Amino acid sequence: MTKLHENFIRGNVESIKPMSENLKGELTIVISSKNKEKHDKKILDESVKIEIKKMLKKYSHKDVVEFISKKENLSKKIIYNFCLNFKSRL
Repeated sequence: MTKLHENFIRGNVESIKPMSENLKGELTIVISSKNKEKHDKKILDESVKIEIKKMLKKYSHKDVVEFISKKENLSKKIIYNFCLNFKSRL
């Protein structure tokens, strides 16, 4: 199926302008949360790395990632990648 009247508008909510009254077809609006790029680029402190290494001896990756993510307010992806790298060096 092809959509004759398909348009994509991307941007911040403030930058989207009002649309004309003559819209054809369906309208879908997707709103996502604010980007956390700065937060995701956070680097693990040495004290956190030590804590992760100790915890990995007793707990699963999943448990360690959950706990550290909540405790330190860090991205799960950063913690998970550190865990994988650490386990691969053993």
